[in-house]
Amino acid sequence: MTRALLALALTVVALFGIAGCGGDDKQTVYVFGDSLVSQGTKYLQDQLRHDGFTPHVASLSGAATCDLFKAVRDDKERFHPDVVAMSFSGNALGPCMRDARGRMLTGAAYLAKYRTDTEQMLRMFGNDVPFYLVGAPISGGGDDRVYRLYRQIAKQHPNTHFVDGGKYLTPGHRFTPTMPCLPGEPCTGPVVNGVRNNIVRSPDHAHFCPIDPGFGKPCPQYSSGAYRFARAIAEAVDRGQQ
Repeated sequence: MTRALLALALTVVALFGIAGCGGDDKQTVYVFGDSLVSQGTKYLQDQLRHDGFTPHVASLSGAATCDLFKAVRDDKERFHPDVVAMSFSGNALGPCMRDARGRMLTGAAYLAKYRTDTEQMLRMFGNDVPFYLVGAPISGGGDDRVYRLYRQIAKQHPNTHFVDGGKYLTPGHRFTPTMPCLPGEPCTGPVVNGVRNNIVRSPDHAHFCPIDPGFGKPCPQYSSGAYRFARAIAEAVDRGQQ
């Protein structure tokens, strides 16, 4: 994704990245993040509503944490969420993830920026709002630096909880393109070792849609991977608020 495309996407995130429903008598759950959250939006909404929450989901494909500061700040004032969940997988495409000379942050500088920006998001919502840091399911490339960072940060804040977003996707924190179908979900994938599976990861081994729908476009078919990612988040929120 080019910087020009990211800049264009950032101008419309507040208009098209938000999804929610009414219900003032329910706890409001605000979930935001990158393209993995985007692909999981429909399933997040459905599961959180089923559990009795009012969901609002904001996402931006290709985004790092710092790309969404303004959008999240605005949403906080609009929705006044009771519960917050955040998930970024580690993108570093936009200007906020570059050094003073315009070079993409790497190594220790990259990780320090993600740590600082994650802490800033936590401060934005304060210590009284339950906050869930959702570690992205490990991709085929194996980069889990932000996942491990989330686990560290969650231990340092009493109101912050780590969620393994790959609970139903990456058993043992290992990448796999297919998984045995879950009870009750459509089962349309290949037979693996005599067991009917669903395709849970995209051809790029990072996203969830069984096919490549094109950058930023919704998946045109059932996505077991997106459903499983959303289920891990919704279950953690519901369990924490009981």
